[in-house]
Amino acid sequence: MATIGERIKEYRKKKHLTQKELSNLIHKTPQVISNYERGYSTPDSLVMKDIAAALDVSLDVLSANKNSQVKSKKKHVDLADDDIVMSYEGKPIPPEDLEVMRRFLRGGKNNGQ
Repeated sequence: MATIGERIKEYRKKKHLTQKELSNLIHKTPQVISNYERGYSTPDSLVMKDIAAALDVSLDVLSANKNSQVKSKKKHVDLADDDIVMSYEGKPIPPEDLEVMRRFLRGGKNNGQ
């Protein structure tokens, strides 16, 4: 999970703001923003509220509370989907190896029995 500083940087860049521009919006110095983004310091709750407002995101998204709307970057695929080329470490998994994995996941049963 990303740190608060990493999320500040991510959303700042999405808004096409420099650290200086963000610092002006929240009445802090660019060095303060840099320290937040690099994890050298953490904004208090009032500053977090100001940053969230300046970046036009919810406080939950910025702080990544458990109930936030931050979406996972993980992709879910189904091993049963023959239209997807599965890979491991950038190399395609041969069909015979996929079948071995499918049998293993079915508990060693053949043909879904």
